Amino acid sequence: MMNLQIQIFKNAQKQIILVSIGTLRTALPYFFSMAWPFVIFEIMDKETWGECVDTLLLVNLIAHILGWGTKKHLLKKFDLMPNKINESWLENTHTRAFLWIPFAFFILISPFSWLMKSGILLMITGKCMYESYEPLIEYKEKYSQAIIAEIIGFTIGFSLILNIYQRNFMSYEWIIVSMGIAELLRALVLMISIREIKYKLSFRYINLNFFIQAYPYFIVGFATLLLYIADRVFVYITFNNTIKAEYQIFMNFLIFVVSVPNLLLIPFFKNYFKSRIKIDKNVQISIILLGILLTPGIMFSIYLSCRYIYSIHLPLSFIISGMFYIFPSFVYTPLILKLINKNKHMNIAIVTIIAAASVALSCSYLVKINGISGGLTGAAMGQWIVMLLVIVLDFQSQSEKKIKLIK
Repeated sequence: MMNLQIQIFKNAQKQIILVSIGTLRTALPYFFSMAWPFVIFEIMDKETWGECVDTLLLVNLIAHILGWGTKKHLLKKFDLMPNKINESWLENTHTRAFLWIPFAFFILISPFSWLMKSGILLMITGKCMYESYEPLIEYKEKYSQAIIAEIIGFTIGFSLILNIYQRNFMSYEWIIVSMGIAELLRALVLMISIREIKYKLSFRYINLNFFIQAYPYFIVGFATLLLYIADRVFVYITFNNTIKAEYQIFMNFLIFVVSVPNLLLIPFFKNYFKSRIKIDKNVQISIILLGILLTPGIMFSIYLSCRYIYSIHLPLSFIISGMFYIFPSFVYTPLILKLINKNKHMNIAIVTIIAAASVALSCSYLVKINGISGGLTGAAMGQWIVMLLVIVLDFQSQSEKKIKLIK
């Protein structure tokens, strides 16, 4: 009996360590994405970073399209066909490579300078390659390798920035190139360290049905991305580079916090699509109460970080709007995960697209009337629209279940 209890304790301890490392691995890219502007602020100025944010927005949009729902699609495929992991992975990477070609072509014929074209190509190639390894990291629990890859990528990118600065030819284009090299190195480290995959090059692995199969996962992520960038588009085209830089940093903080409920619940999911626990009212209420308790403290931490790390002075209206932006995620995240369990991907995507369109329409007006705070107000409205529509979706889903039980 004692040996059994010791074994249970050891297994629980191992699981806690694994979940902690996995959470660190997920949070590290956010940390480094916030470290880049800090470095630029210190050695250059806010205006220089503000020149980069438009390009970064474009790169993230392209990278998401190139990803095409790879992570969640492959995790599901790995779980259903564990004996065909190598084949599934090769099929995915070969097929997505064809999606990379037209984007690379349009970048090459774009009016950007050749230095900027090189930086953008490096970034989208690195992100595309890294996306291929994301499902392997999760499925094979290669968290340590991923953490090492993140650290090496950022360290070398940071070293390049310092070297360029010391040679006195620093520009926002060189920043993009340095970030692109960091992205590519991050992916190459994973390629070297994850050895379970046997690399083969063959046209037989190209399967265009992949785009149809992975579409539900892609469209949910793409709709979410549109929701997160709708306000930025209007802010970026309206204000100067300094304001753009400050707004980007503040919104990146908020978006990371919005992902916190997901980080809390994901350890209870098997491969991101099948829950180990029932997301009932008790779980939902617990997450909501946690949101009520954490939101003011989180917002205060963001205020302090902005002020003392990035020298950004936030007005009271930003603090209040920030809390309104953060809280809905604690309500809708458990419901969305529950709906994903029921394969309601398209319903979630439609709801998110409606919210993104609402943000765009409201920001087109509010930014002109209220300035930069109008963008934040519009973004916060989008979060509340998602929350309300997801609650309606969940209610409809429960009603459908009751009708089936009656029949």
